[in-house]
Amino acid sequence: MSWNCYKLIYRALSPVCIGSQRLGMIQRTYYYISGRGMWGAITATLTRKLYKESSPTAKNYQEVGDVLKRYILPAYFFPTLNSDGSSPLTPKFTDTEIHYGGLTPADFEKQFIGSFGQTAIEAQTLTSEDGSLHETEFISPKTENEHNRQIYSVGHIFVKEGVKYNDRLINWDSGDIKLKEVLSELFVGGERTYGFGKLVLEKQILDIANDLFEYKLLLGDVRPKVAVTEDMPIFAHAEVEGITISRGDIEPVVGREWCEERGGPGRRISNAKVCYIPGSIVEKTVNFEVGDYGIWKPVK
Repeated sequence: MSWNCYKLIYRALSPVCIGSQRLGMIQRTYYYISGRGMWGAITATLTRKLYKESSPTAKNYQEVGDVLKRYILPAYFFPTLNSDGSSPLTPKFTDTEIHYGGLTPADFEKQFIGSFGQTAIEAQTLTSEDGSLHETEFISPKTENEHNRQIYSVGHIFVKEGVKYNDRLINWDSGDIKLKEVLSELFVGGERTYGFGKLVLEKQILDIANDLFEYKLLLGDVRPKVAVTEDMPIFAHAEVEGITISRGDIEPVVGREWCEERGGPGRRISNAKVCYIPGSIVEKTVNFEVGDYGIWKPVK
């Protein structure tokens, strides 16, 4: 079975919060939608589709999530102001700092990042609970300026041909489950109880994509691969071993995982992977394998 790659453009209908690190009382957001964020959203939506006749259990969500890790791999999605997905604001390190589609961090934040404050209420006094005030950043659905332009997210999804789950064929636009219908609406990231994270599919590129933001794709292997030429940025977190970076930064990548012993989903913190962050510049040409949660791993 070979892989196909599809380019998708989503329109944001509400703020999107992809949790990054905390800075004091502020919950930061990444300035893009990570592969893990898309994996979680697709897992939730696909599981409900597969079990629409009955209520899915936590175990069902785990099983479908494992299928995605093997056969349906979302890449990272980046904001753009264009409904056709052109000119994505992908990250790239310069000699002094990281830029997003040519915008400095300050300029990007002015246009694309908002925040809101929250506090817990003390039940007895109906006043703010001490120490509970905090602020959450988000990627806005529309620009934070007088132009109020719609913001989209553009990225890719890799689908292996002939995927089956419980004898039901899952394919892009054929079979028992059609992914293009399943992915027409997603809820991604955190703060979803506040209505955050709603994305609707604005456009899908009908022809199978043969590049990822102009990087060559190799789709005939066990895992899809992306070829990044020298002095160019990476567009996902990438494991540090085997890469030489001329400019960039590293961070540990962790997430919450299923744990049977502790009662199900989100009960265990995954082992940290030390990765170069998106936008880091490779010193020489590297072929990357797309792994779980869209994280890249260098291959020979």
